[in-house]
Amino acid sequence: LAAQAAAALESAGRRALAREANRSARRLLVRAVELEPTLQRRFLAARAAGRIADLPALASEMERVLDDATRASDKRLQGLALVALAEAALLRDADLPRGKELVEQALVLLEDGAPEDRFEALTVRARIGWWLGDLEDDELWIGRALEVAREIGRKDLEANALDELASSAIARLDL
Repeated sequence: LAAQAAAALESAGRRALAREANRSARRLLVRAVELEPTLQRRFLAARAAGRIADLPALASEMERVLDDATRASDKRLQGLALVALAEAALLRDADLPRGKELVEQALVLLEDGAPEDRFEALTVRARIGWWLGDLEDDELWIGRALEVAREIGRKDLEANALDELASSAIARLDL
């Protein structure tokens, strides 16, 4: 019964994340983890913590996910956990060198993975260039993200990447 309830809560949590109902997603996914903690559920619950800007929970939970994913040789979850930890390093600690190190490790792990996962890592890497004021670096990485978005036909991701490129052009006064 607990396993069935956890599966139903996870499914509801995934739907909540998809529609940006992040607080609901966090509650549902934490409850699913309480009932039946799997690596995937713990990752989703931590991701939901990040979506509601609970950066301390994001960092501590993703550290555990990273450790367990490494032990399980799950390169995808390792990479995604590293991306989330890079975001925590950037947003919570303002530690750009650490964020860059983490996201570049993630890019290696996600190189042959799902395009959506690579897109996420590439946009975080681009953000580091932006924050450093290195617009060429930002454009390089967001350009790669744009290629991924076009490769998979995701207009929403393509629009996000194009918006970032437009912001870079405006910052350079390349109107």
